[in-house]
Amino acid sequence: MRKAVLYCRVDSPVRESTESAIENQRRQLERYAKNHGMEIVGVFEDAGLAGTTLNRPGLQAMMNEVEAGNADTVLTFNRSRLFRGSMPEKLRQLPAKIITTNEPSLER
Repeated sequence: MRKAVLYCRVDSPVRESTESAIENQRRQLERYAKNHGMEIVGVFEDAGLAGTTLNRPGLQAMMNEVEAGNADTVLTFNRSRLFRGSMPEKLRQLPAKIITTNEPSLER
């Protein structure tokens, strides 16, 4: 069974609609994991933080979890939730399969 971490992010300031957007992402990722027989071992979120930097507490914690060998899969809604622009080498080299549930092109 694959062990997955979920990563959700919205870059708008924290407010009711932001919480709803993150909740919707999380629910979709949980559904995907369940439908594909994955065990969720962590959920990481960043609200109100731009996707153009790696300096996000939730992203850093998620990467640490993967690098520690606690997960072999990263589930995220789409590529821009992880990073906007060219994907940094640090994310490309994570020892995990990255799956985007809303754009199949990133699955590797």
